[in-house]
Amino acid sequence: MESRKIIQWIRRAKTKTSKMNPGQKFEHFSNIRVYRLLRLMKSVGNLANKRYYQYTEKQKAKILKAVGQEYRKMKESWIRAGEKRFVNKKKGFWDQVNENK
Repeated sequence: MESRKIIQWIRRAKTKTSKMNPGQKFEHFSNIRVYRLLRLMKSVGNLANKRYYQYTEKQKAKILKAVGQEYRKMKESWIRAGEKRFVNKKKGFWDQVNENK
């Protein structure tokens, strides 16, 4: 029972967001997510230290490419925010075949 109390003390109580308005939710989640993102990016940047890590140029390029792609996707989401999105309905095989006639 004592260990459960310690774990609850270590973990912060989760904030209820169901009663927050959208602006409050944005501030709440962006504060958490951006802080975590910046901390993790710094951690990935630490992998560049050749004193502690050994890597090839190919490995370095793969990491930088993956980070760059995700950054571009995230930036595109911000640019397209609020736009109507085209919903591509999934079609079955026969629907696709009959459409091409």
